[in-house]
Amino acid sequence: TLFLLVLYGAWPHFISTTLSVGPFQLQAEEKKLSIAHFNPFAGNLDHPAITKEVLRIDADLVSLVEIDPSMKLTIIPALQVKYPYSYDCSGTDYCQNIILSKYPILNGDGQGHWIGPPYSRVHLGGEMTGVTFVSVHTTRFPQSRDQIRQVRELLRLLESESGDLIVMGDFNATPFSRITTTLEQGANIRRLTDLPTWPSRIHLPQVAIDHAFASENFR
Repeated sequence: TLFLLVLYGAWPHFISTTLSVGPFQLQAEEKKLSIAHFNPFAGNLDHPAITKEVLRIDADLVSLVEIDPSMKLTIIPALQVKYPYSYDCSGTDYCQNIILSKYPILNGDGQGHWIGPPYSRVHLGGEMTGVTFVSVHTTRFPQSRDQIRQVRELLRLLESESGDLIVMGDFNATPFSRITTTLEQGANIRRLTDLPTWPSRIHLPQVAIDHAFASENFR
């Protein structure tokens, strides 16, 4: 059993080194977009390492959750050259979600203390006009009833969107749980992730709780 746990925890390290990073052959009128989600854990004092990791990943759009005030003061300014556009929902009650973008942000909103999950949402401009990017962080097990209620409220929020959606975050739920399938089916978005991400302290994650979803128009 121990051997299988170690093997499973090592799997994401192996597969992530074999994933293709391009260059991809774009079809007519297609645009390349890279996305990343990162939960560095509130209270993490190694701010330089967090900054370095975000820069290493170098995604076009980044979802950050559990960014406490001390992190925000050091990390966000250090990333501003790479990410000139950002949205921070921490000014609205209990919300620790930040979105970083290389593309212009037309507008954004977010909430922490409401019936749904803490979220940040932005509408992108420039080459990504028409795309809505949402960063989410649901509550965790054993509060399963609260989780499903949060996801249903999130679906109501997403119903107002008419363009393409990208929803990323820490859902504290496995790929085939009621939480993720409710979101996937209700918002008509496709789950892109299934690798384990937690716990990461000893670098052998066992559970996939962080996920990315995107509209069918994304290839």
